[in-house]
Amino acid sequence: MISYTFKYAVLICTSLFLASTASAQWTNRYPKVEGFGHHVYLEGHEFPSLTSGPIDPATSPDSKNLAFADQGYIWILDLSSGGATRITATKDVDARPRWSPDGKQLTFIRDNGADTGIVILDLKSDRETTINTNTIELDPIFSPDGEYIYFTSGIGGTLNIWRQHLLTNNREQVTDLDGVERNARLLADGTGMVYVHLAGFSEKHLRYRSFTKGTDVPIYTTGISAHLMADVHPTEQTIVVTLPEIDDYRLFSMDVNQPDFPSKLTAGTRYALTPTWSSDGEAIYFSEPDENQQYRLMRTSAYGGGVEEVAVKSRDWGEPRHKVTIKTVKEGKTSPARLSVLDANGHPIVPQSGGIYFDGQNGMNYFYSDGTVELEVPMGAITVTAVNGLMTMSNRQTIDLGDDAATEIELSIGEIWNAAADGYASADYHFHLNYDGPYRLVPNDLKPLLDGENLTVGAPLLANLHTRLIDRPFAADKVTTERGNTAHMGQEVRSHFHGHIGLVGIADEYRPWHWGPSSVYPRLASVDRSNSEVLDFMAGKEGIATYVHPVAKNIDPFLPDNLSSIPLEFVSDAILSDTLGIEIVCAWTDELGTSELWYRLLNIGKPVTAMAGTDSFADFHRTPAPGSARVYAHVGDQKPTWDNVIDKVRLGETFVTNAPALLFTVNNNVSPGGITMSGAQKWSIDLTSAVTVETVEVVVNGKVVWESGGIGAGEKKSFSGTVDLPAGGWIAARAYGGEMAWPGMDSYPFAHSSPIWIERIGSTDPVASKAAKADLLNALASASVRAKSAYGSADTAKFNDRLNEAIEALTNND
Repeated sequence: MISYTFKYAVLICTSLFLASTASAQWTNRYPKVEGFGHHVYLEGHEFPSLTSGPIDPATSPDSKNLAFADQGYIWILDLSSGGATRITATKDVDARPRWSPDGKQLTFIRDNGADTGIVILDLKSDRETTINTNTIELDPIFSPDGEYIYFTSGIGGTLNIWRQHLLTNNREQVTDLDGVERNARLLADGTGMVYVHLAGFSEKHLRYRSFTKGTDVPIYTTGISAHLMADVHPTEQTIVVTLPEIDDYRLFSMDVNQPDFPSKLTAGTRYALTPTWSSDGEAIYFSEPDENQQYRLMRTSAYGGGVEEVAVKSRDWGEPRHKVTIKTVKEGKTSPARLSVLDANGHPIVPQSGGIYFDGQNGMNYFYSDGTVELEVPMGAITVTAVNGLMTMSNRQTIDLGDDAATEIELSIGEIWNAAADGYASADYHFHLNYDGPYRLVPNDLKPLLDGENLTVGAPLLANLHTRLIDRPFAADKVTTERGNTAHMGQEVRSHFHGHIGLVGIADEYRPWHWGPSSVYPRLASVDRSNSEVLDFMAGKEGIATYVHPVAKNIDPFLPDNLSSIPLEFVSDAILSDTLGIEIVCAWTDELGTSELWYRLLNIGKPVTAMAGTDSFADFHRTPAPGSARVYAHVGDQKPTWDNVIDKVRLGETFVTNAPALLFTVNNNVSPGGITMSGAQKWSIDLTSAVTVETVEVVVNGKVVWESGGIGAGEKKSFSGTVDLPAGGWIAARAYGGEMAWPGMDSYPFAHSSPIWIERIGSTDPVASKAAKADLLNALASASVRAKSAYGSADTAKFNDRLNEAIEALTNND
């Protein structure tokens, strides 16, 4: 096996606590933080979001001002005049401000993209004091007497709440639960604290810790809830909290001593986030994204009722600024683009429309343009990086704009491989529209992403958030951009213990959305279910059922200690199904490890379909772009459509990739999905990549029969040779390895062709087939043991029957 590290564990930090396992920074969905023997599931929303528009409001003790974060800076708004003054100006992203009790200081998070720390800013002198250990710090707040800063830190091995004395710098741990503890809010009299606790990866608690009684109890519990957050009344033991209701978030007030009876403050379709009390306790401020993903500062009565916007009427940036228009062109024509823009200090510039995202692999904030975007920037130089999908070179330019009142610049995006000219169309069959991120999207919001990534076909999948069934109003929706790129809603069925299945191209949803034995999700009416029922639901439909994110690490999943890495029912379903996909390329799993699983099925003559899906979240801030994992299908001279692309994918006339283009043929003209003869055969590979690729290989029946060094960034190279093919089986090509960079967002470059079959589709080599069957039988035995351990005495006849049928099919084909 090739040695690559486990993908997407956590943020890169200088800490041993967070940086031990990967070269990537993803914090989007349940990465496992390994430190001091603890496993912590850390969500990306626990970290600050870079926004356009006010977020994280905090009122001053005298009620005259309100601090907030916007565009990565801290601002102070004069509530009487509506004028806002910027008070920070570094390259980093500042967020979540809180006032000192005397109103003379602010404390907030500073996020440099690789680490977070705490800043305490003296507003009169501008002097900054920092708390920044070798681990993550989050959510600072002053104690009511002003002597301490309470904050979240990983210095104890998990993310707990600590406090530090501002004069002596003595530090002590306040909470010690496993998991993630943050959003500390102190009662005004100092007798207690409310905070948020993420236990495991799906159970979130709002807890009340009494310092006087020595108790620490949950006062509200929910499932996966990204934005559960509370604030404490300035004088009473009352809190305001934002709670999820299906696709929305609404505000409730709650007495910490009688928390079972919350009072709803906001109604209707609201996405009310980051609430805070006014200093007199009569109003509540919060932030809310609009239909263009721009944040607005809102206010409602402490007793509920109407909601009004608090307008920011003017801004004092503390420096001259001007407008710049950025145009992107490709082959002489205006082209949509993914853009990253930095000012002269390295601080990200954000647009006034559309979402803002963070690429954790490369440490870059980004957004999308339709080809022309106007930005407000400081005088001087800006650095712009532009791409348009995986097959374009990253164009990074630093331009000195001088002091002109308005400037227009043009960037050319170079395409290294024209997929359409060669008859190929691209598809990402697994990402999500909404998944509790800082935005609330509709399918039309995907259009800039599809065009900006030059992605022909996208399949955003409905998915449950614990028991919340997200995006149901959009089931079966389709959108098409003016450039002809298409998204078609599907569904990810989360039989969480049995393996997740993506249903691509469906017109109606499958029920139930989730099931299984784990305490992670509540049990439904019966646990006697099998993924085969999901596959039966897909029978006769035009889509493809695919096992998504199958193998997390670069391992041989069939080694005895690794068998549990295989989704419980994948082997059974692959053996017994005529059509089934496996997600080879995905942001959350490993391509080389998953390929080993795929090879065993191919070796017994099962033409399991190679699929690719980023598993990104269009409503998240910290997320890879859709199309970061994609499959290229050869549609020839046909105009690409949803139907003909998925038809070619099903036939295996494809390659999957996260960066390189890999065109493979045998005997001069036989391409993936086709049939070649046995014996001595010529083969050829055309490899093109915007990023460096270290290794290129030819694989026959799962074994490397030829290998070579790869290519540099922006290069194209042809490889050729002759191979003596056995009487049966398959041949394919793959390329991988090297440092990832834009336009890619995965942990290492990878591409793999679908197989070319020898003599006939489904043929086998006796030696390879025998070894594969032995491995698959071991996997089925392991699945049986795992199921018995998880389900105990519960009736699992459907699972058992399916497993036994698969064993019989394997053994009868000897």
